[in-house]
Amino acid sequence: MSVKKRIYIKTVLNSDIRRFSLKPNSKIEDFQLIVQQIYKIPTSYIVDYVDNEGDHITVTNQLEFEEALHVAHTIRPKIIRFNIKLLVPIDKNTLEKSKKLDLINDQNQLIIDCPEPELEQEQKEELEQDQKEGQETEKKKEQEKEKPVQKKKEQKEKKNEKKVIPNTDVPYFNELMSIAEMGFEDLDHVLKLLKKYKGDVQKVVLRLSPLKK
Repeated sequence: MSVKKRIYIKTVLNSDIRRFSLKPNSKIEDFQLIVQQIYKIPTSYIVDYVDNEGDHITVTNQLEFEEALHVAHTIRPKIIRFNIKLLVPIDKNTLEKSKKLDLINDQNQLIIDCPEPELEQEQKEELEQDQKEGQETEKKKEQEKEKPVQKKKEQKEKKNEKKVIPNTDVPYFNELMSIAEMGFEDLDHVLKLLKKYKGDVQKVVLRLSPLKK
């Protein structure tokens, strides 16, 4: 699995919530070490998270850890929340003291209770990019919806162009209008037939009927 940007992580132990980040391709051992340093707990604990289907998934090895990070990049916001469950009870006072712990994370000093500004800026830029892509997608969808409407409008305009109402002074005007109301659009051709059949509407319609079909 290849993850291009930093992975933002929240860990929850009872009511104690911490936040930090990991570099791409981090190992599960890196994550476990950070958790133990943050909460000052032994290795007797299990970790799980809720996937995008609402299921609680337990993480016990590198493959499962990588899958959890992959899930983090399919949700909004892109933060994975791990639940820490102790197998051996720990003193509450120890947990309270651990809240003031400074953590060396990826060769940078990271105070867990106060995330680094550059990390927040990076996450903000990533969120803005996602929003921009979402807006572009919605715009494309709207354009796709408008295409049939625009095409229908153009066809209607083209159809109306053929229905040029002649001057009332032209011969067989009433007959011409009667035939036009029947749905025959090429009025120039209809007029020629009216002249040919000397205004006989029935003959003109019979002549035009196969063309209409």
